[in-house]
Amino acid sequence: MGQVQQPAAVPADEQPVMAVGHALRVLIVEDNLDAAEMLDRVVTSLGHLTTVAHDGATAVALAMQFVPDVMFLDIGLPVMNGYEVARTLRDVPELSGVHIAAVTGWGQEEDRRKAREAGFDSHFTKPLSPAALEGVLGTVAERLVSDRNQRGMPRTRRTDSGPAL
Repeated sequence: MGQVQQPAAVPADEQPVMAVGHALRVLIVEDNLDAAEMLDRVVTSLGHLTTVAHDGATAVALAMQFVPDVMFLDIGLPVMNGYEVARTLRDVPELSGVHIAAVTGWGQEEDRRKAREAGFDSHFTKPLSPAALEGVLGTVAERLVSDRNQRGMPRTRRTDSGPAL
């Protein structure tokens, strides 16, 4: 299995506050260590909480533990490819609301079709543009805030996965 960066515990009074009122939990799955580190730094600098996996099997285990709001998932991964990861996670009720974004070098129409069939919500060909990154994060954050406001209470991570995005 690949190396896993465990999320650091952040005291509640030090949690980042986003413009839309919600710091997201973001799982980055990328086997290229430099690309993973770069994306991790950018997402963290935007005020979100991140964790990183470098292979598919570790990504599945970490998703069950971390329960992300968003997953940036490469498709060409060792151990278990991104399509398999997405299919596996879509079968887990607690993770049904996770926005899974493919970030991959595979950008042909056939690749996009396979990603949709596997359960990806969006598909980006590397390199991921800053506008695309911020667009996904902003859309998911707004959706979570809207869901919370409609229910009159915050979404809890382990028992209320919210609607699929």
